[in-house]
Amino acid sequence: MKLAFTLIVHKAPMQVVRLATAVCAGGNYCLIHCNANSGAAFRAEIAAGLESAGVTTARFLDSDPIVWGSSSILRVQMRAIRAMCEWADDWSHLINLSGQCLPLKPLAEIEEFLFAHRDRSFLELIDVETERPDLSYRFSTFHIEIAGKPRNTHIPRIGGRSFRMRFGAFWVMLSREACAYVAHDPRSQEIQRYLRYAQFPDELAFQTILSDSPIAGRLVPDMKRYILWEGTSPNPVVLTQAHWPAMEQSGALFARKFDPAVDADIISRIGRRIGADLTNGTSVHA
Repeated sequence: MKLAFTLIVHKAPMQVVRLATAVCAGGNYCLIHCNANSGAAFRAEIAAGLESAGVTTARFLDSDPIVWGSSSILRVQMRAIRAMCEWADDWSHLINLSGQCLPLKPLAEIEEFLFAHRDRSFLELIDVETERPDLSYRFSTFHIEIAGKPRNTHIPRIGGRSFRMRFGAFWVMLSREACAYVAHDPRSQEIQRYLRYAQFPDELAFQTILSDSPIAGRLVPDMKRYILWEGTSPNPVVLTQAHWPAMEQSGALFARKFDPAVDADIISRIGRRIGADLTNGTSVHA
């Protein structure tokens, strides 16, 4: 069995190459989506880097523009899931990453863990109605994209819905069974149509769809990611050497976000930990 990865990226092409090279070790699959707003040269540099590194199990999705806060990132992720299901059938889990994510454990350890929990999906799982009612503004009115930006129309949604809203981070590890359900089940499509007009629907979709599904009992409310937030900032903290003890003790399999311009040493340290050279895009795995 193998793992499947989707990378949704928009900057730092060589950092993307290093990540894709590391996760593709052993023949794992990787689908890469480059934000159309980043330009054709961005994608071309990644493609050249992967070819130079000898990566043969990475493909590109057609590039769409992604608008922060809108449904665009969810549309891309759903397209990636459908494409991955069509590409191969010998993977157990799909793991979505950004270009600034990194594994915290050797790939062999991650594979061993997920292969032992082949029917489980891992994601943050919060009941909006009982735990975060403050988030109801995200879907109580219609949100649409206008001139490349998400806008709240302030037009209320009329009528009820037949599913309960759940919330959590966009970052998930989904079993193949869960991916098939999300991609193809009519009930999933119904919920996706509703969320098309929500704000940040990517933080509602997997949680709501899968909690409403026949496989809800196989959801594990732990996304296995180390992400640090401070205050009310909408962006996670860039992780540095100072965060290493907490990352190591967290038990997480992946973390974000990293920036070599802020701290290249932590990236090199993780590379040594996981057995991949993250400094030049080549993996130490045979």
